[in-house]
Amino acid sequence: PRQFPLQLRTKSMEVFSPQLQERYPDQPMELHLWARQQPLLSCHPDALHGTLFSSAEAFVVLPNATRVPAFLLNIDANVTGKPTITRNRLGGTVRLTGLVPDPELG
Repeated sequence: PRQFPLQLRTKSMEVFSPQLQERYPDQPMELHLWARQQPLLSCHPDALHGTLFSSAEAFVVLPNATRVPAFLLNIDANVTGKPTITRNRLGGTVRLTGLVPDPELG
């Protein structure tokens, strides 16, 4: 939405891909996220530990509403979560503890 403070546009991706901004100047983008496989989750006395296997695909949205694929990024991450219950409300924190290296990249 235009009123949302964080706008995903080709201009904001210029640092990572100058060609994207050159080819599609200041166009809006969409980001599609999904899990590639089930997460691994283990319960410990102090926290929950997990590994997430996800992908993100970015699209440039053209003025005629056509979506052009921009990039696909696989993101595998280790996370730690600490759930809390206060006055019948479930809350907690989640912390990124590391990224899982891609074995194909060495």
